Amino acid sequence: AAVKCETKVLYEPEGITGFDINFQKDFWLTFNDSDIISMPDNLYEMIQQQKELNSKINDKRKPVKDRKIKSPERRRLRRLKDKITKQMSKLIHSVCDNLLNDIIERKHLLAIDGMAPQGSWGQDLLISYLQTQCENKGIPFYIVPAAYTSRTCSVCGFENKNNRKKTDEFKCLDCGYETSAHFNAAVNIANAAQSLLDDEVAYGKAPKRITKQKTVTT
Repeated sequence: AAVKCETKVLYEPEGITGFDINFQKDFWLTFNDSDIISMPDNLYEMIQQQKELNSKINDKRKPVKDRKIKSPERRRLRRLKDKITKQMSKLIHSVCDNLLNDIIERKHLLAIDGMAPQGSWGQDLLISYLQTQCENKGIPFYIVPAAYTSRTCSVCGFENKNNRKKTDEFKCLDCGYETSAHFNAAVNIANAAQSLLDDEVAYGKAPKRITKQKTVTT
């Protein structure tokens, strides 16, 4: 059984912090104020281990005659994967706790990159933990749909896949604005959260489509 209760927040937001999650180690979390948190070395190593384990465990999807790993070995690998996942969670939670302490100190709303889970590299652990802690601590937040945020111009709003011909680079084909693709996405996510806030949308998971965005001053 569950009861839906009104969400109480610690404060009314005085600003917005948005971020973009990336696969790249050096641009793991890129924020709309240009700050970047690189992925810790030990987390990166654990993610590589998880990818290798997933490849072996997924051997079960093949026909029996083509499988290279027997059931007892697969069970051992699953236990090892669970162990590594717990270690990853502990490290990710530590990073998130530091971020949330800063959010509370600045009295900001947190705009969370709502990208879909992409596998074993830990972004699902980060997103779910941030959401849970925001709810528990009363931090105002939105989980913002991340689709096209890295290829939509955060200055003029023009969206085109050719705005981002390279993974890390953004150049708007309409207005000519150039910046990091990750920073551009973080600004778009923050701007989307500002639109939701201005429209008095309830905190939490945002609608799948946001029809307008408003510029955020950081």
